[in-house]
Amino acid sequence: MRDMMSQNDTMNIIQSLLASKELSDDTRDDLSDFAKDIEKGNLHKDDEAYVQALATRLNISTGLKTASKNKRNNSSTRTKGGVIDWQERAVIAEARVEELEENVKKLEKKINDSDNSAQKATKKTWDKQELQDLIDQLYDAEKDQLQKISNEDASAILKKMKADFA
Repeated sequence: MRDMMSQNDTMNIIQSLLASKELSDDTRDDLSDFAKDIEKGNLHKDDEAYVQALATRLNISTGLKTASKNKRNNSSTRTKGGVIDWQERAVIAEARVEELEENVKKLEKKINDSDNSAQKATKKTWDKQELQDLIDQLYDAEKDQLQKISNEDASAILKKMKADFA
């Protein structure tokens, strides 16, 4: 896993990059937007990774361990047209994967929580009137006696009550 910079480190790197004369106007605009995101506290990991990769490519210190440059690394630099090289793309992709993994974990937790609350909600809750209606079908409170219904009807009412309370 790669090292992530603190927000202060990232802001310092952005300022150093903006002071560089090697950047296109579009890159400067992106970096300015990233600085604003830092101030608001919503800099994305892939943007941070981009800043780190850009600083590494331009040999601007990130305060983190950087790989030594060799011929292979030098051959995969950004083209003059501003296309991101494969190393930068890999760093950005890694940051995005980490972000997505965190989102998946949050969603799994949300699903588990909603499943648990759905299971609790599926139990039949009796309202008082519903229960009273079933009891009235079995018992006549005014006459203080059982209703004159067949055993089969009484059995069906009791089965319904038992099933709903189980």
